[in-house]
Amino acid sequence: MKSFRMESDTLGSLEVPAEALWGIHSKRAAENFPLTNRPVNKGLIHAFAAVKLAAIRTNQAIRKWFDDLISPEHVNRLDSKTESNN
Repeated sequence: MKSFRMESDTLGSLEVPAEALWGIHSKRAAENFPLTNRPVNKGLIHAFAAVKLAAIRTNQAIRKWFDDLISPEHVNRLDSKTESNN
């Protein structure tokens, strides 16, 4: 016998399997958009991977830029410029 937990939202309450790592919103989405048991197009998977890779590369570039921006040498240069302005 499967155990369930009750979850509620503004639309009401639903039973969700107790061991599920998802909640009422995912259950409603699956009921409203029945895509289960259909394979995902490989092109879509590749597109998602390309977007993720682009995000990773962008975040790495931003992090490098930020690390360069706040490097000790840069901070020392800013401090020396600030002192000369006083």
